[in-house]
Amino acid sequence: MTDATSEPAERSMRDAARMGGRWSVIENFGAQAVATVMTLVLARILAPEDFGIVAKVAVVTNALAILTQFGFSASLIQRDDVTDEDRNTMFWVSVGVGLVLAALGAIFAGQLASVFGDVRSAGFIAVAVIAMPFNLAGSVFRALLVREFQFRPVAVASALGTLLQAVVAITLAAVFDAGAWAIIVGKVFRAVFVSGSWAISARWIP
Repeated sequence: MTDATSEPAERSMRDAARMGGRWSVIENFGAQAVATVMTLVLARILAPEDFGIVAKVAVVTNALAILTQFGFSASLIQRDDVTDEDRNTMFWVSVGVGLVLAALGAIFAGQLASVFGDVRSAGFIAVAVIAMPFNLAGSVFRALLVREFQFRPVAVASALGTLLQAVVAITLAAVFDAGAWAIIVGKVFRAVFVSGSWAISARWIP
């Protein structure tokens, strides 16, 4: 016999899941739309060489990001009970891994750039990896929000972060003729903004 109190709880879970799906679509669609417009605008401002540098930097940062896929944030979502010790452990481990990888990326930026035969990429790599600890810290706050079915602040911060990235990148490219730096700095700004926004929404201080 089904417990009468279980039906409202199950219905609430289903409603929350549907709401999460809708906000996820909004988040992804909004980010893709803004990113597409940003790329089209920057394509008319920046030189092909600038996009070449950004592509090389992306290879390095994406390769380093693979090393961060330990499932720390996912474990916060999947656990039945999460203590403050669990949150702190996941947060500081994530930040520590991000700082180590960022430091290694900066230290060996020259060697990584030489792999592509383009020493100009070294400085860009060293700056781009700054985003890593912020991204990893943000993933913990995001997990805490998702755990509580707080999908709206997750989606809004992500979409606004992409919009901020576009504004920063286009401004630096069009007004200050920053070249590839416009895109790199824009990505770092997005990482800081999104991570900070999720931290505020999660209402938890490590």
